[in-house]
Amino acid sequence: MTNSYTLQSTKTETKREASVQNVMYLYGVLLFSGLLLSIFTHGIEDISGFMSFVLITGMLYFLMVNFYFKGDTWRSRVYIAMSLVALTSLCMVFYLA
Repeated sequence: MTNSYTLQSTKTETKREASVQNVMYLYGVLLFSGLLLSIFTHGIEDISGFMSFVLITGMLYFLMVNFYFKGDTWRSRVYIAMSLVALTSLCMVFYLA
């Protein structure tokens, strides 16, 4: 027999996780579209290198968001991978300068 409080709590957590996941998707879309717009606004010379960076990090970001919400075992792996993406982004700042 299922307790109604447990069922209600599970529904609330599922809705909250879905809304956080949607916010993370929206953030990713805005972030990577802003990076793509920077090609035109900053006059980047190595467009192919920058585009490959944006493509790879964008795919990694959305893959990591999916893995993050699959379960607790994936969350620590996602934290490590996102740290590596952040370090790569910092390196690209100096590479493109």
